[in-house]
Amino acid sequence: MDSKLNFREHIIYTAGQCTKLIHALAKSVKLRWGLKHKAFNTIYKGAILPLMLYGAPVWIGAMGKKCNEILCNRVQWLMNIKIAKAY
Repeated sequence: MDSKLNFREHIIYTAGQCTKLIHALAKSVKLRWGLKHKAFNTIYKGAILPLMLYGAPVWIGAMGKKCNEILCNRVQWLMNIKIAKAY
């Protein structure tokens, strides 16, 4: 593979999709049902992780760059905030 291939666009797109999904889920359930942390944890494991890890064996080398690591950590941080119901 090309050594200049950094998968930055893929990581930005994936992190954006996951962030939109987290906000949409949190917005739709916040007022009506008040999901428990176990439900958010299940959503994280069933929806967010598969999106984030799609093709990971190919682009795992790109995680060595700090800017890519920050994008992925931001998604995990956001979901952890929703699970813990903290602000």
